[in-house]
Amino acid sequence: MLSNWLKDDLFRRISKNAGVLLAGGVAGQAMSFIAFTLMARSVGPERLGIFSLIQAYVLTVGQLLSVQSWQAMVKYGADALEQGQPHAFRGLMKLGMCVDAAAALLGCVLAIGIAYGAAAWRGWTPETLQMIVVFSLVILTRITSAPAAILRLFGEFRQVAIQQVLAAGVRLGGIVAVSFYTKALWPYLLIWVGGEVVGNAYVTLAAFWRMRKEGHGGFLATSLREVRTQHPGILRFLLTTNLSNCVRLGTKEADIFVVASLLGTEATGVYRIAREFGRIPAVVVGPLQDAVYPEVARLWATRQYKAFVRTLKRIGMLSGVVGMLVWLAAAVGAPWILQGTVGAQYHDARFVLSAYMLATVIFAAGIGLRPAILSVGRPQTELYVFLAASVAYFSAMVMLTRSFGLIGAGLAQVVFQVIWFVLMIQGLRGPIRDAQALAPCAAPEIECLRRS
Repeated sequence: MLSNWLKDDLFRRISKNAGVLLAGGVAGQAMSFIAFTLMARSVGPERLGIFSLIQAYVLTVGQLLSVQSWQAMVKYGADALEQGQPHAFRGLMKLGMCVDAAAALLGCVLAIGIAYGAAAWRGWTPETLQMIVVFSLVILTRITSAPAAILRLFGEFRQVAIQQVLAAGVRLGGIVAVSFYTKALWPYLLIWVGGEVVGNAYVTLAAFWRMRKEGHGGFLATSLREVRTQHPGILRFLLTTNLSNCVRLGTKEADIFVVASLLGTEATGVYRIAREFGRIPAVVVGPLQDAVYPEVARLWATRQYKAFVRTLKRIGMLSGVVGMLVWLAAAVGAPWILQGTVGAQYHDARFVLSAYMLATVIFAAGIGLRPAILSVGRPQTELYVFLAASVAYFSAMVMLTRSFGLIGAGLAQVVFQVIWFVLMIQGLRGPIRDAQALAPCAAPEIECLRRS
């Protein structure tokens, strides 16, 4: 079966692009993880918990206000390129850059403003407040969503991989240097900020270079007056995907706040370690999502519905198997992995790690579902699914964490991923079945997709 897949040009291209992203992602994540474990050993659970709260706060505020324009840019950009409309494409990319810049400025201002307003209520020390302000400045450099879409649309996955390695390399080099001299949190925080700034700058400059190479160098001078007529529904698409990202962020970062509120900052540090290890399967298969999206968007735009479904089925099966193998290996070796990396002080993370990693295996099996929903132009379906799954998730997390401690927080992730997977499958079946060209052969393909 795999040999037949490898004969498919589309599957080979997706695999190649995913391989490039995986190489960069694994290298970047490995360096970031080493840097994180060195920091964890140096500062200890208490200060690591403080760092995790600061990082989660800034990420939450910044991402709640970010528009994540790359999703719309890939969807509508693929349509414009396939239809031979360069002027419409340039206007679209300018819109993405403007939206990114406005969101970055607003996010930075609000992150700092809210921090000052909440300092007394949350009991933050002046030093913690200063760290939040410094970390919030990172948001200003996150004008990267539209640039990321540009690189994906033109197949520049190598630049995305380089960006990941570059940012992680700055973190690792800096933390290795300071870990011999201090256990204070400030130097580690500044190095973490520096790595992200460097990575953000690189991906933005790489996108401008690619646009110029493709003959779109003056795209920022394009008028935005005709964007809405050239790309019908784009503002609704942007709004809906942003709302979905806000809801999704709640399951990605707000768990830190729940654990901190129920179990304290030391338990938060332990949970953060388990979460970082638990996301390993997602790191391994995550590049497939970035590689699949431009390809399935083109398939849908050119009405190649059967190839669209076949690609999703194959990607889901492949990533699910890979995720399961990683989970089994990590579940068996968790005690030795934790002991050899972060030390005995994080030994309690082993149980929540197994549960959290199981959740990411389910995510891996559905790695193509989100790109598919966006490609068929149904971002509202994704929003409804995330809302339903998130309500169940937060309810389960509070109850399970109170009842079982840290492992309950990991089990709540499993609840979320199961509900998300089932509802996304159901939401995707309708648009595929309704596609006129697929009507004669839809049933068996859709059943295969449902079972994958």
